[in-house]
Amino acid sequence: MLVARVHARRTSGQGKPSALHPERARGQRAQGLLRARRLRRRRGEAAADSAAVRPFSNLTGWRAGEARGLTWADVNFEAGVVRLEPGTTKNREGREFPFAVLQPLADLLKQQRDETQELEKKKGQIIAHVFHRNGKPIKSYVRSWKAACKAAGHEGRLVHDLRRSAVRNLERAGVSRSVAMKLTGHKTEAVYRRYAITSAADLSEGVAKLAVLHGAAQGSPSVVPITKATIRAQSVG
Repeated sequence: MLVARVHARRTSGQGKPSALHPERARGQRAQGLLRARRLRRRRGEAAADSAAVRPFSNLTGWRAGEARGLTWADVNFEAGVVRLEPGTTKNREGREFPFAVLQPLADLLKQQRDETQELEKKKGQIIAHVFHRNGKPIKSYVRSWKAACKAAGHEGRLVHDLRRSAVRNLERAGVSRSVAMKLTGHKTEAVYRRYAITSAADLSEGVAKLAVLHGAAQGSPSVVPITKATIRAQSVG
């Protein structure tokens, strides 16, 4: 009976779409694209709050729970790599993300480390988590997320949209899917493709590239076929 009710709600369009429902309409998914610069820390937000986890998820594509659970033991500044140990991820596989070559991510982690160390001195305690709220692990940041989305003009967006946006950025950057899936932790390409959202801007950009190709073809010199008359005219000249 309960299953029938749930099915009826889904088929009638009722119910609230969530990150756990990949079947939500393509148009709704396309609206789930976010830009990191619009969700950066707002004035007054510090490392002691949950603000820094937003751009981290947008840059790496890591799940919210993976980012919240990240500890300083997982960050190797000397090697420039952040790691998740096997068993700590959704698919139970380990993962690593080389952050040294991605300057915004490197700057984010360095700033988070510096501000966390200052807070450790002030409070006289060790703070194990990279992202925390005044030194304590972040269990949820729904309230601050909604406030940030409202300030950025993105009301109604999901935290999971950060992951979708990261996948789209990897696609636009031309990163091979096998590598991108290793970075984000997608186990199957079928799931990854659902996140590889194409926006209207992407389509326009694609057609613009096609226009450049056609323009170059039109501007190329015409090929004149060589005939006997052409040879006789050249020999006379």
